[in-house]
Amino acid sequence: MSSLGEMLAGVAHEINNPVTFILGNLNHIDDYTKD
Repeated sequence: MSSLGEMLAGVAHEINNPVTFILGNLNHIDDYTKD
């Protein structure tokens, strides 16, 4: 059961990383285009 939890945590992490990266870049792009 704990291995299933570790796998799900790993999958959630793999999904969350690119999403956070993209959202962070969108904020920078938004700031950049306002100038």
